[in-house]
Amino acid sequence: MDLDHEEVFVVFMNKVQDVLKIKRMFVGGLDSAVIDNRLVIKEAIMMKATGIIISHNHPSGEVKPSKMDIAMTEKLKKVADVCDISLLDHLVISGNKYYSMADEMDIL
Repeated sequence: MDLDHEEVFVVFMNKVQDVLKIKRMFVGGLDSAVIDNRLVIKEAIMMKATGIIISHNHPSGEVKPSKMDIAMTEKLKKVADVCDISLLDHLVISGNKYYSMADEMDIL
């Protein structure tokens, strides 16, 4: 993604992890984007999704998640768990590189 601002996409999946929908949900500024957990969970419930993957870009070229990215992921995981929705991954993308929190961190 060669954008000069951050955007957040959510992949909504069913029980067998088929993709139900990919939706751009939030548009941010040059170095941050805010995820409204209530809107993500509302959309997942309306679609009867049982799993979600969050993805956002870093215009800076750095794919390592910020402290705010990590905190936001942990909070969304707690909210999703209460609703029996699995947060399967949070991907940070920049150019042709990506960082998978599910692969690299022990928070998912």
